[in-house]
Amino acid sequence: MRPVFFLDFSRQFLLLWMVTTGTTSVVLKEVKVPNLVKNGTREHVILDCIYSLNHSEKDGMILKWYFNGKTIFQWIPPSKPKGVGMMKGRINLDYEHSPDPYDRHRALYLYLPTTEMTGDYTCKVSTLQNDVTATKRMTVYVPPRMVQINQNRGHDIVESVNVSCVADYVYPEPTIDIYHGHGTNRILLKGVIEKVVRYHNGAWQKVNFVVLADKSLQRVENVFECVVKLPQTAYTVRRTMLYTPSNPMVMASASNSSPPRSLCWLKALLWFTSLLIKHGLLRVS
Repeated sequence: MRPVFFLDFSRQFLLLWMVTTGTTSVVLKEVKVPNLVKNGTREHVILDCIYSLNHSEKDGMILKWYFNGKTIFQWIPPSKPKGVGMMKGRINLDYEHSPDPYDRHRALYLYLPTTEMTGDYTCKVSTLQNDVTATKRMTVYVPPRMVQINQNRGHDIVESVNVSCVADYVYPEPTIDIYHGHGTNRILLKGVIEKVVRYHNGAWQKVNFVVLADKSLQRVENVFECVVKLPQTAYTVRRTMLYTPSNPMVMASASNSSPPRSLCWLKALLWFTSLLIKHGLLRVS
């Protein structure tokens, strides 16, 4: 059996050999990117790329930041970093994360984050031995200036209600769901029609609506809920309303009653057109 001191010496020698020969290559520990930023509320954001290098890898190191796959920042120590491409004027190239010459410009300092800066940010650290990358997404959002749930009664051949949900002037494009009922009886409505309008600056207006026959509603008071969400964020807005049908369901056989499809489309189209005119998105000559 070999002496214990010989085994300890062997481990120490192996570790020293790995460090000096560069076997323990660059490690990218973490990329820190703010997940959610409200448009127009911050003077800057800092995206950080945390990595470790062994001594032999420092010569020849290159750090790059990418936005949606396109290079926007490059740093080759000990030179100063360069801004590249679409964000060249939005990056503070003088920002220093630390005095360490191989750690100094690892972070990306972005001025005045706005909606067009929403996307995937990738940090890539390259050495002569290895390349490592990591990606995080930043969403610069505009909360809707209005979220509203509405009801419009129909008095054509069949008594009905047009339940609509509007999210106006919001970024990015939201998802809208309309629910009927509450608690364990709450269900997501199907057959919902979706209409969208894009403002010149990229903001969205979205209207979702569904027409339901009064006879298909089983309660005297019906709860409807509109849920607006921004994708890939935790941002959620909810609006609810009560609706009392003129002729609620009294028999199970009436559950399949619905207004003619042509009438549903006509009422929905007239309502949507009036909404566009109200907000100045459609002119009538």
